[in-house]
Amino acid sequence: MKRAIVVLFFCFIVLLLLPLSAYLFIFASPPRDLGVRYSESDRISAYTNNGVESEAISPTAKNKSGISYEGKKETKTSFTSQEITALNNSVKWINYPISNLQIKINQDGTGEVSGSLDIRKILTWVSFTHPIEEIESKIKQYNIGFTPAIYLKGGVKVINNKVSLTPQTIEVGRITIPKNIVSENIPAVEKFVQERILSVPNLSIRSLNLDGGKVNFDATVPEKELTVQ
Repeated sequence: MKRAIVVLFFCFIVLLLLPLSAYLFIFASPPRDLGVRYSESDRISAYTNNGVESEAISPTAKNKSGISYEGKKETKTSFTSQEITALNNSVKWINYPISNLQIKINQDGTGEVSGSLDIRKILTWVSFTHPIEEIESKIKQYNIGFTPAIYLKGGVKVINNKVSLTPQTIEVGRITIPKNIVSENIPAVEKFVQERILSVPNLSIRSLNLDGGKVNFDATVPEKELTVQ
């Protein structure tokens, strides 16, 4: 379930690319190294804390996204930087759009995320608010590329499904997105993320925060996640 939330925040990047693309030319570069290293024990404890079972399914015409959910259960848990990074890097879902991911939770309540974003795979998430053709044409026209390196630093809180984002730095291909563009788009992005949270069956987030150097999560979540791999 945590990995679905991470994907939602990467949608933030794609939405910001639209107004920025008129002058942004992004060259290929590797993601930032945040120094987060995890072990097999981190992956195991992350899945134990996550509490949502995963199951592989075959693709169907009705399930175009390749992901669905069943049941519900209560969870209240925390994840270290190593655990949340391990959890998201072990995803087996054909449409998972993030690779080489590192998530670092700082003691001051901010988080940092770096990785490579496959924009083609995330288009189905963004299509709720922007036509896919519009995004694809901008990417091709301004040479953004469909797998840019991404870096975000800032804060995020969710209280009773209400999302609050406080980004400090957002980079695409090591180019910083101007703060005025970020600020102008924050309300729309917060609304977008809230709508996507509400679209997941039996998901209700009582609280999500980055306090104490960990991701703290209290919610009702689906009991099982079914993915096409």
